[in-house]
Amino acid sequence: RWLKLFMPQAGSSLVCKRVLRRRPFNMTSFCLVICSFLSAGLAPVATAHRTLSDIAEVLDIDSQMSALVEILLQNEDVEMKSDDEKLFGSGCRWPAALHSRYTGEHEVGTGATACVYLATDMEGKTVAVKLAKSANKLEKWREECQNMQKLHLSACASGPNALSLMETYVPTCLEVGGTQNDPYYVMHAAGSQRISKAAKAKEGKGALSTADQIKIFSQFVAALYALHSVGWGHNDLHGGNVVLQGSRLSLIDFGSLRTYSSSKTQGSKRDGNRLWEHTAKLAKCGKASLWQKKASNDVLQQHADNLKQCLRNKWSVDEAFISDLDIVLQADIGGEQNQHMTELFQNKFVQDHLPELDHQFQWLAADTCQPIKGSIA
Repeated sequence: RWLKLFMPQAGSSLVCKRVLRRRPFNMTSFCLVICSFLSAGLAPVATAHRTLSDIAEVLDIDSQMSALVEILLQNEDVEMKSDDEKLFGSGCRWPAALHSRYTGEHEVGTGATACVYLATDMEGKTVAVKLAKSANKLEKWREECQNMQKLHLSACASGPNALSLMETYVPTCLEVGGTQNDPYYVMHAAGSQRISKAAKAKEGKGALSTADQIKIFSQFVAALYALHSVGWGHNDLHGGNVVLQGSRLSLIDFGSLRTYSSSKTQGSKRDGNRLWEHTAKLAKCGKASLWQKKASNDVLQQHADNLKQCLRNKWSVDEAFISDLDIVLQADIGGEQNQHMTELFQNKFVQDHLPELDHQFQWLAADTCQPIKGSIA
């Protein structure tokens, strides 16, 4: 299995690069990850997507922003055809236009069609920069950037409270620029660990404390409320798209973004179902409390009851919380369009366990709704 994962196609070669020089890390593991990015770029699209995901899981990597880096590369390589290799260059060049705004740039991943760098902006915050190996990416990236930016623009139009929530939990694209031959895409960097991995950690091996479980859950509710309350739904909140930096939560990858009124109401794409799933896993309530894709409504009702009892026991929640959570769970079971995050977000238990808003993803001035850095795509 290992040999197959790392064997390139005939006529190709793999080069492992030294990356993340500014902090200690496991060189062997990270070199293998970079090799997987390269080998994925030489395979047909289905294999490329699978290899990236499988290697990250097999190696159990803990690198800087690894989930974000993989998503940025997968979103590019998924469109590549197996006979397109000859069209792409061998590397990426740091744009001269970015030298005055970002420093400390270092490559953290490379795929068939793009590279990802981390750098530091003038405020000392980390950004992720995607650079192209091939031409004609500029318009596509500008459209992607616009889709991310409209979340913050919608929140700003709704008022300072909505904007504060959005810029605490939802990173955005800061700017897209360059030329057709050398475009660049800059966004906030977010999270160093997937929520799915954090939830699996065992005692003595990084397991979350009860206090952190509750804090993360409360932020997840707040992040969903931030989106839903201004008219948007995420629609793809699997365990790699909810990321943590310590116990601070962020949402990433908005490729399935829809208006709230047209968001998915069934299955794993429904935001509320994913909240249910991740909550049960965070609190380690067991399989009999999980949302399950193919379960009947009767089974889901039993699982919902099991989850509520588990949270009573493990998180010492009160009945007011249980009542508001049950509104969400019943909407999930019934596939309602309204996912009822407002009631849960406003619940005292959730409010009492939210950290202070940190505006870590600030992009707009609240009074003008104009960028304070970067630009509107």
